Amino acid sequence: LFLPAVLVPGQSGSLFSWTIPYAFTIFALLHGTYWLGNGIMFPTATSMMADVSEINEIKTGMNKDGAYSAVFSFSQKVAISLGVLISGYSLSLIGFEPGKEVAQSADTLWRLCAVTLLAGPLISLISLGLIRFYPVNNDLLEKLRSQGSRQ
Repeated sequence: LFLPAVLVPGQSGSLFSWTIPYAFTIFALLHGTYWLGNGIMFPTATSMMADVSEINEIKTGMNKDGAYSAVFSFSQKVAISLGVLISGYSLSLIGFEPGKEVAQSADTLWRLCAVTLLAGPLISLISLGLIRFYPVNNDLLEKLRSQGSRQ
């Protein structure tokens, strides 16, 4: 909304003699929903790891919580490394010039804002789409637990 100038920083309106900064209000609400989505994804990912570990323990009798935690930790570190690598390439692609932080061209700043504002939500939406197809639920776990206790 800010990039195409639908909203402009500092935009406000009046309601019953109150000045309401609606550009800031809309930004704060949308930014809050972005972080709400991120706040849902991290516990979901760790919960998924616990589900897979429990399923493995039911099927094999071996508790591999530590191995799953190690792989999860490694995956996070790889993701962070790839994120930093992609960030560097993104800065190069949009024309960002190191050492000229204050004097970047308006076009470069617009592209920087576009990448910054669109990349995070796009990754979040893709992640949530993939999580939607996660097949493990409470019914499956209860079924596996009951089968495991019969053996």
